[in-house]
Amino acid sequence: MQNKSASPASDVPISDGLWSDASRMRMALLVILALAATIRLYKVGEQDYWMDEIHTLTNAAGRRAEYEDVPHGVILPTPARFTDVPVDCNWLCVWRGMEADSHPPVFFVFFHFWRQAFGDAEFVARVPAVIFSVLSIYVVTLIPRARGGSGEGLWIGLALTFAYSHVFMAQQARPYTLALVFVAMSYWALTKMEVGWPSFSRRQIMLWASLYGAMCYLAVLTHYFAGFALLGHIVVIGFGRDRALTRSWAVAAVLALFAFVLTWGQKLVAQWDFIESHIWLLEEGSDHAWRTLLRLTDLPVRLLFDHREFQLSYVLSLIGVVLVAGPVVVLWRRRARHALVFAAWYLVPVLTFAVIDLATQRQTLTHLRYTSVAAPGLAGMLMLAVLELRRPLRWGCLAALAGAVFLTLRLPTQDNPHNRLAASAIAQRVTPDTLLVFDAIDWPPFWVAQIYHNVAYYLPAFVKGPLPECVLLRDEPDAELVEQMAKYPRIVVASPRVGVVPNPVPGRFVPDHRTEHVHQIGKIYLFVREPDGG
Repeated sequence: MQNKSASPASDVPISDGLWSDASRMRMALLVILALAATIRLYKVGEQDYWMDEIHTLTNAAGRRAEYEDVPHGVILPTPARFTDVPVDCNWLCVWRGMEADSHPPVFFVFFHFWRQAFGDAEFVARVPAVIFSVLSIYVVTLIPRARGGSGEGLWIGLALTFAYSHVFMAQQARPYTLALVFVAMSYWALTKMEVGWPSFSRRQIMLWASLYGAMCYLAVLTHYFAGFALLGHIVVIGFGRDRALTRSWAVAAVLALFAFVLTWGQKLVAQWDFIESHIWLLEEGSDHAWRTLLRLTDLPVRLLFDHREFQLSYVLSLIGVVLVAGPVVVLWRRRARHALVFAAWYLVPVLTFAVIDLATQRQTLTHLRYTSVAAPGLAGMLMLAVLELRRPLRWGCLAALAGAVFLTLRLPTQDNPHNRLAASAIAQRVTPDTLLVFDAIDWPPFWVAQIYHNVAYYLPAFVKGPLPECVLLRDEPDAELVEQMAKYPRIVVASPRVGVVPNPVPGRFVPDHRTEHVHQIGKIYLFVREPDGG
């Protein structure tokens, strides 16, 4: 496919008329980046850490193995905070400690130094994700510029500024936005190589190929699913005709893969059992294939717009099909070769996720933290297609997209504080002789640990004096444990169980108080000994 050399006046891209002056384009870019930062920083520090962010703090402390090994059904001397960094912990202990997690180490090594310098308050811990998110928008705008379409890059950057998944990932202390920076850098480097290859000197070839390989290596070493986005490079190169470029690209890609295997392959093998244990992703039922198709088709809506008030439906799937099929048809008919990078960036990883979803019955398409790596591809493909339309239709599509964003965007994207509420409710009811019970019997195995670690992080801020002894229950306690618990005069229980009163010592203790439901925690109960001693 080749770019068209000329087009009617009515078909001139908006960028050529509105953002034609270089100084105005620079100013527009600064405004877009400032707007993106403002949206992402809005109330970003007001929300509690959720489970995966507690994992970030734990990984950055090199203590993930301790976190995973907390015993169940045993009375512990005190709730422990494995998020605290040991005095003797350096970046190597973070690197080695990742064997007990399901992620590669780059972000957590960086975050180790970040929290050592600035602390681990919610706002401070989430600032890096905001910075990386804004930086990724800037890098994405460079990709069309490499082909002379600077104004097009600004429109894509504007779309990403408001894209729900992009904002959502930027408000979490997690590795996703850093991985997105490296993925965007790899696509930019690949585009620069493709455009400038005929005129590159040997030194320039080495520099750009090295940059490309380094970005691919760092992307996968930041998040494994970034590798699926990198598969789009195969399509981009496959449509090219320069054999020398193809050879150089292949050498750079193979060297990046070799470096990954050499530096991290053994750790990945050690992580595999933990990765395989993620049964919470499994979806049982004969309709899994059909639901996968619905998730595949409504994914564009979920990536671009705040969909939390909507359920999986045929309507959203139909809109999603239009958001993908429409741009593909337009760009193919206009022979818009410059859009191939973004089309490959979206279609290849998303279709790969769908295949994994079908083959393993794991809902990889459900979770935006996995699929958001393809969001820039969707935004680029969509905006480039809109800019190819005739002017009245073009402005109509832009107005429709702006209206959809305005009607759906809700900030902040995270849930309201809940761990603090639970810790405060517990602190009001515990005394030095109280037993604290974290009870998630009949719930998924990880749930009781989630409650324990999330509350343990905030509990010291509310409890005056020593923390109480505690126990984690994910199965019914045996008779010996019941007798041990019965020795305490008061028992405080945090439990998500619905429809039952989780009395750990029935017959000898009676409920004295119960809070309202706390999001992601459950209710906090106080049980006291029967007046007659039981």
